[in-house]
Amino acid sequence: MSCALVAPSGLAQAQPAAPAKAPAAGQTTLEGQAFDRSGASLAGIAVRATLRSETVTLPWKPVEVSERVVASAVSDASGFFTLTLAEADLEGTLLLRCGDPATWDAIRYAPPAERDVTARVRKGRAAVVNCVLEDAAGWNQLAREINQVGGLRTPRGKVLRARGLPPETVTLVDGVVEWRYPDAAYRFRGAELVEGPLPAGPKP
Repeated sequence: MSCALVAPSGLAQAQPAAPAKAPAAGQTTLEGQAFDRSGASLAGIAVRATLRSETVTLPWKPVEVSERVVASAVSDASGFFTLTLAEADLEGTLLLRCGDPATWDAIRYAPPAERDVTARVRKGRAAVVNCVLEDAAGWNQLAREINQVGGLRTPRGKVLRARGLPPETVTLVDGVVEWRYPDAAYRFRGAELVEGPLPAGPKP
């Protein structure tokens, strides 16, 4: 994931960010849109502004680093979000983080990253920073495989979308094909899922 400072060109579905509204007295706003590399806007993406501060206690001791979330939001149906920051929360390094690692769709998107937006945010002014979510490694190949098995609504397509490509595929008796993952296995006869998920390492 990267937080683009301007909306990238050539992304048909992403909407241009509206001009940032003037913040109220004593506040600063950070506005933007979350979308992926295909240009699709993304709803429900958690966005957080985190203030990182460094404190030097004694010259021979390591610098103490602390962080606290100073504003948070969730992108709306069109991917837009607005963070409102108190001017008192701008004394330090301001980081923008898009995506919650605890609920992240790691099959579809690369791990969420952070962006230092300190230079973009000024007291009493509004700033625009967009979040562009990068494809996960191997997503293009996985998407092709999902299409080849008939799409996301098919049994095989559902397993691929949820688990990714199986590390091992074994053909059993009667033409049954077993997809083996580290913690589970799935058995198919043709396009039909006949067993699964099964415990890891099942025997034919």
